[in-house]
Amino acid sequence: MRVSDNTSKHAVHEALRKSRGRMEELQLKNATQKKILSPSDDPAANAKIMGVRTETALNSQFEMNGELAKNRLAFTEAALSELNDVFVRAKEIALGQSSEASASPESRYGVAQEVNALFKQLVSIANRRVGAHYLFGGFKTQTSPYNEKGEYFGDLGEIPVEIQKGVFVAINVPGPEVFEVKKYKTIDQLRKLASEGKEDVPALEAIDLFQELDGLRVGLITNDTLTIRDSLERLDTVIEKIISLRTKLSARVASI
Repeated sequence: MRVSDNTSKHAVHEALRKSRGRMEELQLKNATQKKILSPSDDPAANAKIMGVRTETALNSQFEMNGELAKNRLAFTEAALSELNDVFVRAKEIALGQSSEASASPESRYGVAQEVNALFKQLVSIANRRVGAHYLFGGFKTQTSPYNEKGEYFGDLGEIPVEIQKGVFVAINVPGPEVFEVKKYKTIDQLRKLASEGKEDVPALEAIDLFQELDGLRVGLITNDTLTIRDSLERLDTVIEKIISLRTKLSARVASI
């Protein structure tokens, strides 16, 4: 079979074209440090690369979510620490003014002004925020959850953040979980109430932190030592609840 000169020439040109294209491809790979320049180069390997890229993007987002959660929880823990100081001081006042031997009507009236200041501090803590977001309003983070009387206008929502695939952590604590304490009466207390003819009193007692401080203030102003003494046990319960909440937040941070 005779091969023409044109056929040989075209074969040489085609070989040169392929060699030049291969050389350009190798130069481009060398310049970009990438083995695969397009999905068609190696579809199977390209699928693995896309999976790695997706996983990397997800991990970056999880890391950002974790930092956001730790930031919000750190501010919440700081607010709870301040709240603990408020009620420790309130208990010190109640303890010091509950005895007739160590206090007088004048001294009780004087420290009532400090309790009033503690009440205002309590309202300030309840309306604490990070940037434009209130900490204790549940899902309602754009408006003040409490008014100056301690009335709640938020909800019970807990805001979840995904810190790992399928793992969510709440980055907030709704106000009622902090500023309302539920306490069951002991059997001795229930028996005493029953002996006094108060059998219909519920076993579960709700302690509102705002009402508790205001009740202590009124007891001090009116020189009511019985009210002051009665507040001591409830103040202990409040302090225990705050400590428990701080422990719960520490566990959340540890999980992050």
